[in-house]
Amino acid sequence: MLDRVKDRFDLHPKGIIADTMDGLGPVLGWLVDQGIAKTKQYGISMRLRKKVEMFFTNLKRILGLG
Repeated sequence: MLDRVKDRFDLHPKGIIADTMDGLGPVLGWLVDQGIAKTKQYGISMRLRKKVEMFFTNLKRILGLG
């Protein structure tokens, strides 16, 4: 998929994020197997993701968005 996006739109992502809830469990397993989940960049991504998750949690709770 990344190769198709690169070829079609000339986009080069700085990083990728996967979520087991999106049915991407096998992809997460691959990331772990490749050692990607132990990099400094992975740690940064996880901290940023936590901020986004908290933002959506607050929207759901405070504004009643479901």
